[in-house]
Amino acid sequence: MKKDQHQKSNHELAAQETDGEYVEFSKELADPNDIKAMARMKAADQRAKKQ
Repeated sequence: MKKDQHQKSNHELAAQETDGEYVEFSKELADPNDIKAMARMKAADQRAKKQ
């Protein structure tokens, strides 16, 4: 079996469905960049709800 047969192609990764939630870590473990990213995500969610 070839080495690449165990890896998913970019197309397969792009086709995966998500539940819309992106939770990777707890807020207690977040660094300043994570906190900024969470704020941007929250602002984007609020803009999307207004439309």
